[in-house]
Amino acid sequence: MNDNDMTTFEFRGVNFNGLRFKRSNKYSEKFFQDLIEDGSHYSEMIYVDAVHEELDEEIHIKISFSFVAKVLSILTMSTVIFLGFVAHLYIPALVVLATGFGFERLSKFFTIRADEHFAGREVSRELVKVIFNK
Repeated sequence: MNDNDMTTFEFRGVNFNGLRFKRSNKYSEKFFQDLIEDGSHYSEMIYVDAVHEELDEEIHIKISFSFVAKVLSILTMSTVIFLGFVAHLYIPALVVLATGFGFERLSKFFTIRADEHFAGREVSRELVKVIFNK
């Protein structure tokens, strides 16, 4: 077990282990094209599974970025408390406060993107049926 496995995220009932920031590009366009050309029910099921796997990977990446942005937001907000109330450095505290709000908005942005990918995951089976029925 590495340090990356210590973080587990649950997003809409799906568990993601560790942080992920990079796509694996496991499936190529040719892979999907070959499945469409085969046209069998088995190929359709493999296509759906591959699309779900890619969307799960995208959700995992977005949730990981959201988590990092949230942690940075909390750290910058705690720095604001020190700068403003302890050190009485009000101008730097305002700059750090704006940075903290920026990280909070970034976290929200990545969460919204993960929601969009999850919605895509919900309708992908029907879209694949349409592709295979052409």
